[in-house]
Amino acid sequence: MTRLVRSPLGIAALVAMVAAGSWATITLVRAVVPSTVFELEGDIDDDVAGIDDWINNNCANPDASHASTKTGAVPDPFGQSIYTGGGSKDAINIPSWKYKNGSVPTKDEIVNSYAARYGDVIVLGGERESNDGSSNIGAWFFQNSIALGTGSGGGGQPFTGSHKNGDILILAEFTIGGTVSDIRVLEWVGNAGELCPGNVACPPPAGDGNGVLADITASALNAEGFSNQSPVTIPATCPEWSYTDNHGVSGIFGVNSFFEVGFDLAELNLGNACFASFLLETRSSHEISAVLKDFSLTNFEACEIGCGKSVAPAEVCQGTSATYTITADNPGGAALNATAVDSIYGNICMPDTAGAACQIGTPCPAGSSSPFLLQGHSSRSCTLTVTPGAGTYVNNLTVSGTTVGGGAGPDPKVCSATLKVNPNPSVTIDSLLACTYASSFTLHSNPTGGTPPYGLLWNTGDTTQNITKSATGLYSVTVTDAKGCFNNAARNVGYCSD
Repeated sequence: MTRLVRSPLGIAALVAMVAAGSWATITLVRAVVPSTVFELEGDIDDDVAGIDDWINNNCANPDASHASTKTGAVPDPFGQSIYTGGGSKDAINIPSWKYKNGSVPTKDEIVNSYAARYGDVIVLGGERESNDGSSNIGAWFFQNSIALGTGSGGGGQPFTGSHKNGDILILAEFTIGGTVSDIRVLEWVGNAGELCPGNVACPPPAGDGNGVLADITASALNAEGFSNQSPVTIPATCPEWSYTDNHGVSGIFGVNSFFEVGFDLAELNLGNACFASFLLETRSSHEISAVLKDFSLTNFEACEIGCGKSVAPAEVCQGTSATYTITADNPGGAALNATAVDSIYGNICMPDTAGAACQIGTPCPAGSSSPFLLQGHSSRSCTLTVTPGAGTYVNNLTVSGTTVGGGAGPDPKVCSATLKVNPNPSVTIDSLLACTYASSFTLHSNPTGGTPPYGLLWNTGDTTQNITKSATGLYSVTVTDAKGCFNNAARNVGYCSD
């Protein structure tokens, strides 16, 4: 096995800043050596207890993976998905990229690609069909979802999606003799006016970065990379991981056919970034402007979260209840620890029983939680019944989440619902009654408030505002306004008084 030499540039840069008295501008990061959380040594076997290797992530039978996110072995069948077109370069934005089905030299043909995340450490690997020559690889981690389009023209079919500042490109060279060059780490900074992850200013573009890529290799002090110095065999108990080389040999990686790289996002000030898509590519050289050859593209982390908020009925009369339905949705594959906060009712505690009543408060009552577990490709919801006073209520629900295992999550989502509570009308009854017996008397109803016009209904069946009667006793009237809201009044009429 051959180990990637860690770059001394970061140490030199740190020494220069200290000499210049620039400690106040340095953000000290507790660095993690990737090989202390994942076995990076040029093979796939889990040789160290409690630490994963690719056999854990790519095979179903070995011990379970401890990764917060993993792709498994993603096959790239021969003759499919290669770059084409002059705009398909790493220093050009994705809408200009093109692809087609076709082949490249076998030394540049990707058979499988894979990646996983352990907290802030990301590891990636792959195999090529032949070791008949040196290989240059690139690995993109995109924050936005990137996919293959179906249109045609312009020399190939398009990619869909676009770069976001903070996307990461890893470059490494695996030579014919099995040696590995220094890794190079680049960050996309080409979206003008957009901050980088963490809402911080982006680093300046590199001189050869075409104005869109910053070289942050100096920060990657603990980046590691390996190729295999001896043949590596996929176990027979792992049928889901298939490999055949250009000579027809199956299940065995020839020397320098397998490669793996690990790096620490926290060192790059990108620990709060979440990467929706992963792309492994082969390249003509180690230069940024190199011609791109084969690639393998797949989803990576759950970098999207959704929310839903509705209320029924959306319009009620004062004193009538309405019920909100609050939903958090995870369309991605990685589990999230999610929170939901309402702009009026505060922290929403998701009940353990699906569809049950929401709980409110901090800490959460028993039987509910916040944050709450939101598995990949799933949603959770609860209901909240309220009886507010008259008014119009615009509720904003903010749903956010972080990946289980410590990785940063997607951008929060906000959704709204509007509840209108109409005021009830009021009504009184008055009359002019003498203390002497009269053969008849008149009762007057006086509706106010609510939303005119009004409808009136007396207990006598009359629907006029005033009624004239001769019998003493209890008289009542109900007023209903234009919104259907109502109220009533009553009067007990005697010879001289109510």
